[in-house]
Amino acid sequence: EAFAERVMEEGFLKTCTSQGLAMTAWAFASLDIRNDALTDAFAARVAEPGFLDTFSPKSMAMTSWAFATFGILNVQLMQRIAEHLLQDEFYDGLTPQGVVMTAWAFATLNIRNEPLMEAFAQRLMWAGALT
Repeated sequence: EAFAERVMEEGFLKTCTSQGLAMTAWAFASLDIRNDALTDAFAARVAEPGFLDTFSPKSMAMTSWAFATFGILNVQLMQRIAEHLLQDEFYDGLTPQGVVMTAWAFATLNIRNEPLMEAFAQRLMWAGALT
């Protein structure tokens, strides 16, 4: 609870890198610590112009998973995440674990994005992707 309060302090999330935000959101979701103000703050930070461009494939997967675990249904934001994931240079860095985490997030939130799911299916069919 004290950590959630610290994270929500004025300006704190502005100091977080994409990796820091992803790891923090993932930690709260993993521990099932639910706080509507905190999850709203996470979503607002990710939606800020240009911030999504700073995410690594792993951070994107962790954040998507955390949002789904929290039940953050922001279709516009998740579609922006999908568009970002489909960029070739970005997509190539996504691990099979990241694919599965992100696909689970979209399925859990019942957000359909056929191009993303097709790309995920292709990625998991690569030799050795699931070994």
